[in-house]
Amino acid sequence: MKKILLIFFVFFIGLTYANAQKLQFCYIAHDGGLNIDKLLGYLGDIHRLAQIDDPCIFYLSNGDKPYIAYYNIENNHQDLSTYKEILGKLQETGELSINASTDVENIVSIFEKIDIDNAIYKNVEWNFFITPEYWNRYNETIIATSYFILNIAEWKQADFKLKIYNVSDKRLQIDKEYPFGLLNLAPQLNNKIILLN
Repeated sequence: MKKILLIFFVFFIGLTYANAQKLQFCYIAHDGGLNIDKLLGYLGDIHRLAQIDDPCIFYLSNGDKPYIAYYNIENNHQDLSTYKEILGKLQETGELSINASTDVENIVSIFEKIDIDNAIYKNVEWNFFITPEYWNRYNETIIATSYFILNIAEWKQADFKLKIYNVSDKRLQIDKEYPFGLLNLAPQLNNKIILLN
C-alpha cells in the first residue's frame, strides 16, 4: 500500500511540475523616447509564445485608461483585439501619459487576482519596456512600490525575475547600491534586475 501511495505521490508531483508555466507580465511605457522598431521586435517574440498558450499579460500605460491584453491567464484565453490596439497606439501616437498611482493600482489588482501560490506558475517574469527617462522618474514609484505592496519577496511557489528592457537609443544607468531609490522599498528586488540595454 505504501508503495502505491508513493507512486501516486511521485506521479502527482511530476504532473504538477509538468503543468507549471512561466507567467510573463509585459509593461510598456510610451513616453516619447521609445525605439518603436526595437520594441516591436521584443513584443513580437513574446506574443508568438503567448499564441502557443504561454501565459502573458501586455500592459500599455495610458494615464487613467491603460490597455491590458490577457493571454492564457486562467479563464482568459487570447485577447488579440486589445493587443492589436496596443500595437496601433505605439505606432500611431508620439507618446502616452503615465499615471504612477493608476499603474500601481492596476498592477497590484492584476496580481492579487492571480493565485501565484497555486504552483501553476513556476516562474513569474516582469518585463518593463522603458526608457532611461522613465527609469529615473518611476523606478521607485511604480516598479518597487508594486513589488512592495504585493509582498513578492514572500511568494513561495514562483521564482520571480525583473527584466528591464531599455528600448531607447540612450544608455540606461542603474545605481548599484540603491537601484530603486534611497527609501530602498524592495531590497530583495535589487539582486533580481536583469538589464537589457
